This record gives sequence, structure tokens and C-alpha cells, in this order.
Amino acid sequence: MSHLTRFRFHITNEQVRALLKTSYPEIANATLRERTEGENGLRVVEFLPQPGRKG
Repeated sequence: MSHLTRFRFHITNEQVRALLKTSYPEIANATLRERTEGENGLRVVEFLPQPGRKG
């Protein structure tokens, strides 16, 4: 069994940002990058922090 668990949520990227920014303030101003990986169509959402910005 893999140590990674995949979840399927039906929430927007902005809703994910709102959930995470309380624990990770740098996400509040982060650039959002979304891509699809592999043959299975796994959606990957990355929050890239902006240099010099804190929460």
C-alpha cells in the first residue's frame, strides 16, 4: 500500500487557498499553477510563493 492517499474533492482552488492560508500564510499571495499529469489525468495544483511576500 502506498504512503500517498488520493482524495477527490469538489472544491475550487480558491477554497483550498482559504483552508490552507491559516496554517501557511505565504499561500495568501501565492501564484496558482494547475496542470494535468500522466495518463490518469491527475490534476496537480501548486501554490508558488512570491519572493519577498509574507502572508
